[in-house]
Amino acid sequence: MKPNQPFLAYGVALCLIAIALLLTLWLEPFLSPIIGSLFYIAIIISSWYGGFRPGIFAVFLSSLAIS
Repeated sequence: MKPNQPFLAYGVALCLIAIALLLTLWLEPFLSPIIGSLFYIAIIISSWYGGFRPGIFAVFLSSLAIS
């Protein structure tokens, strides 16, 4: 494992959640019945890319963003 690879995995998780939040706020009138769908996609991608810990980090950030 490269020294900066964990930072990259957490950075990807953070960026994906930020993009999901911005898209959710922008498309809120259209996505109001399914508000968490973009966050699910962001969690799945960050878990696939970074593994378990960045996935849990994405879940935590998503729960903060949704509430």
